[in-house]
Amino acid sequence: RAHVYTLQKSRLQDGPFRGLADLVARTDLGASELEGLILVGACDCFKLTRPELLFQLKALNLKSTQRQLVPFRMPVPKPALKRPYLTPYSLRERCRYEQDILGFMVSQHPLWFYQSYLVKERLSSTGLAQHAGRCVQLLGWCIAKTQSRTRKGEPMTFMSMEDLVGTFEVTLFPKVYAKYARMTC
Repeated sequence: RAHVYTLQKSRLQDGPFRGLADLVARTDLGASELEGLILVGACDCFKLTRPELLFQLKALNLKSTQRQLVPFRMPVPKPALKRPYLTPYSLRERCRYEQDILGFMVSQHPLWFYQSYLVKERLSSTGLAQHAGRCVQLLGWCIAKTQSRTRKGEPMTFMSMEDLVGTFEVTLFPKVYAKYARMTC
């Protein structure tokens, strides 16, 4: 949270960051925090690919936990190395970094990668009302889960699920829970 405050304060005082060197000069973020920001797309506004930004960060020679000490807020010199063009990460790579660092994807909905499983027999959440009382198949991503127990003490769970167009609720009663609990979020 302290890093968020530092970033917000600097932006309010001196305006948007003009590039990675400016971000380093105006904040006390270490290389590991800066790398995380780059990998999740927070520095995409600098109009460089994420690999190019990582190259530039390495050229600044910050240690992973070292804070840039800049007396009197002098700008950090731009790296002397000529930055090569580095190919942007694929959508899959960007999403993997976002999931690993943030715990969720920003660039694309996770189910987008499973579209081949979205066959005609499977409904979307918006079509549930027309199929009340019938057995249907949906493919969803768990966004919330609550564990519970029946009056007899058997485990069960309630899940909020999301597909590409909306949300729906799922209840796993004890028999189904016992069979599929390990596959849930």
